[in-house]
Amino acid sequence: MGQITAEIVRKILFNIEYKPKICLETGTRNGSSAKVWAGFFDEVHTIEVRKSAYLKAKKSNSLKNIHFYLGDSSQVLSKLIKRFNHQPVLFYLDAHRKRNQGQYNGFPIWKELDAIKTRDFRDIVVVDDVHAFGRVSGKGWEGLTVETISDYLGDKVKDLKVIDDNCVVWI
Repeated sequence: MGQITAEIVRKILFNIEYKPKICLETGTRNGSSAKVWAGFFDEVHTIEVRKSAYLKAKKSNSLKNIHFYLGDSSQVLSKLIKRFNHQPVLFYLDAHRKRNQGQYNGFPIWKELDAIKTRDFRDIVVVDDVHAFGRVSGKGWEGLTVETISDYLGDKVKDLKVIDDNCVVWI
């Protein structure tokens, strides 16, 4: 649950007409997912809110195509997204269990999706932790379902599937 693997990435990218060259991940944690994405994309940009996790992941990484950012994912993503206004991006959203020094710091998924909705590209949006949608107590989880994600993105949705523990939306 919650761990991206090369097999899952191949399932997501299988049989699509286009393949984004950029992956933008929210929720770096220990950096293991970013390393998997790096094997499939020219650039991986990963955002982490917890300074200790950010520093540890950055220190343990030797791959040149991974770029690390410290900060609130909804804010950093909104700024970063402007850099990629010329091509499709795969967005891996996994910052929704956000705790910083024991304090709950919000549920950024809707703000992240707001930023993505402004784009006019054939992006791919992957939201991790489907097993927890609507089941985990805490602000934000109650209203999160595959259907609410689809409804939120509206007419932009070309296809939507659950692949392992990930809600995958092709825009």
